[in-house]
Amino acid sequence: MDTSEENSDNVSLRDILNVVKNQGSTIISLQSQVSQSLNEIRQEVRGSTSQVQKLKSDTEFKWRFEGHRKQYNINSEVIEDLEQVSWAIDNAKLDYAKETLSSATEKLKKRNKLIKIADTSEGGWETVRQYENNPVASDSDDESKINRAESRAV
Repeated sequence: MDTSEENSDNVSLRDILNVVKNQGSTIISLQSQVSQSLNEIRQEVRGSTSQVQKLKSDTEFKWRFEGHRKQYNINSEVIEDLEQVSWAIDNAKLDYAKETLSSATEKLKKRNKLIKIADTSEGGWETVRQYENNPVASDSDDESKINRAESRAV
């Protein structure tokens, strides 16, 4: 065997060895991606299952007071948001975590605003109902919207 033939055989063997090494790292990378995808699917299934269980228990429970039902639903939404934030952090999805946390914060701010309206109004929660049922006014007209709701409630 001459040296040129031997060199071509060596180059081929090196090339094959490099390809095999690259395939090994590619397979490891694919295994990691598949594992991560499976974990995400498991989390989604768990979340869906808990939502179905929650809906089932909510329909079975008979509320004596409408306000308690509303507060329970809002609390449940915020809990779900916080669970989603926890999942997003665990799975390094920080943008989703921030977005979901912002959503939960807005829900709580809105609820606190309605509680203050009810507490400071003569009409109480009826003022809040009127306020919520009047989507015409914008946030800049908020005070006049509250006043109109108050007059309808009283």
